[in-house]
Amino acid sequence: MQTMNELEEFLALEAAPPAWDSAMEEAARVERQALEGSFCRPCSYCLPCPQDIYIPNIARLNRLLRRSPWRDYATPEWQAKMDAAKNCIQCGECASRCPYGLNPAALVAENVIDYEQFMREHGVR
Repeated sequence: MQTMNELEEFLALEAAPPAWDSAMEEAARVERQALEGSFCRPCSYCLPCPQDIYIPNIARLNRLLRRSPWRDYATPEWQAKMDAAKNCIQCGECASRCPYGLNPAALVAENVIDYEQFMREHGVR
């Protein structure tokens, strides 16, 4: 949660949960499918990166851009993080520490490309 409105919505749902119906079941199925496979859970076990890349958020940035206020990732600071992510040397240290069996370096590379495309589409960069 990032805003007071989000907290209020959460508390309202907790106080009066909606009935679970077929529409909610389908929405849950779609979400589960989107999060299967190469979904990075930002546990940070992949760190430290010898290239000083902040893998946990970069490896899941495609989802963050589309599920949270994307302008938070259009800042000069984030642009610098994404530029630095291009320096990944594919050493494999992060993958050797990932408890989920992911290839974080591959996720970083994919998300750098997605980030650049997303920002171009939104008139940034």
